This record gives sequence, structure tokens and C-alpha cells, in this order.
Amino acid sequence: MTDTKKAPLPGSANQKREKSEGNELTFNNLKKPAPILSLEDFTGRKDLKNNSENQFQNHKDILKNLLSELQPLDFVSIIKPEAANLMQERNAIIEAYESGNKELHKKLNEPKGGEASRMLEIELRLKVLHKEIKQRHYVVSIISELLKVAANSKWNLCQCYDYVYVYNGAFWKQLSKD
Repeated sequence: MTDTKKAPLPGSANQKREKSEGNELTFNNLKKPAPILSLEDFTGRKDLKNNSENQFQNHKDILKNLLSELQPLDFVSIIKPEAANLMQERNAIIEAYESGNKELHKKLNEPKGGEASRMLEIELRLKVLHKEIKQRHYVVSIISELLKVAANSKWNLCQCYDYVYVYNGAFWKQLSKD
């Protein structure tokens, strides 16, 4: 039977010191390595490190500021471009009527189909278009328009898969689906 001696685990209390080429090897005399990258390397800003005055905004405050900058949009025209043309034609008929120009109103209001007037045809077609648009169409167009505005205004928003995230300068937070 041969006597096999087990080597002590590195860093254990019963590990013996070994000498190699005159240098003493132990785990106790290792120095902590200097960091390779710092916060400045990632952000390019020296003022972020140890700055107690630097306060990041709350995500809710950022969203309130973003919402205050938004303008109303006609999502029906965005989803169904045909609706924008119908609305322009409808507004021209109304403007001709309100200005008292009977000849222009009569010309613009001539029916193209089997209805009594062009205005009635437009109203019926707009109702059909509104019924064709589902809630998912609104959700998709709202998110895409919001991301366009965010990109133009250099807001910190992004969409990843089905979720939208907002950045407050420190970290990203997922917005709720509401």
C-alpha cells in the first residue's frame, strides 16, 4: 500500500508555504487588482462619480414631462390613409357651404355613387373605416408614433419585443402595458 498524501486546498488554513525560485507563494500576499474600466469609461462623464448633487429623475416624472410635450394626432388617418382624403373632401364641402358659395358646394357635393349627396357617401365610408379599426391597430400606431416623437426629441425610450422602456439616466424601467 502506498501512502498518498492529499494536497491542501488553495487558500485553506493548513496550506503550507512553498518556495519557488526564491519567491514566496501564498494567497495572503496577493494584491487586489486595479479596476480596468471605470464609470467614466462607459459614460464619458467624470461628474457622475461620487457626485451627491447628481440626482436622477423618477421614471414617473419623466413620463409626465413627455406627455406634456405630445400633440394630438388623428390616428384614424394614420391607420387608414384613405380617411385623411375623405376628411379633406368633407371639410372642403363644409367650407363651401359656410362661405355661401352655392355653385362650388353643389359641384363638390355631387354624388359619385348611388347616395343622395357626396357628403352622405363620405360620412358612410368614414363610419365603415372606423368600424374596421380595432384596438390593436390603435395600440401599434400609438407606440410607433410615440417612438418617432421620442427619437426626434432625443427622449430615452425604447421598445423591445412587446414592451416599452424608459431610461432615467441610471437604469431602464419597463412600462406597464396600461
